[in-house]
Amino acid sequence: MSDSRTMPQLWQDYLFITNELHKFTAANDVDLFADLLRQREDLLQIIRETPDDEGYNGSPQGQELIRQISELDKTLYDKMLKTRNMLKKNMEVSNAYDGFIGNNAALGGQFDSENR
Repeated sequence: MSDSRTMPQLWQDYLFITNELHKFTAANDVDLFADLLRQREDLLQIIRETPDDEGYNGSPQGQELIRQISELDKTLYDKMLKTRNMLKKNMEVSNAYDGFIGNNAALGGQFDSENR
């Protein structure tokens, strides 16, 4: 895959997508979030395949940018875990009420017919 961007440009684009992922985690837009994850993974593959002729990855600027991305990834992971746990809890509560409402609705119908 040929890409004309320089290593600093590639890492800046990677940082941009990572920041966008944070926005869409808060918005709960799962489809767009998944698309951004795919884009970021594709970009990471390009970064891996691109020769670092100028030594950007080892430079102070490159190391700082990679550190920023790493910190963002940690907070993104935490956000994803919280969202997953919230969704799991909501699903458990919803399932609990489904059983409760279904059983009581049938029971209530029986009481109504007996009182007539």
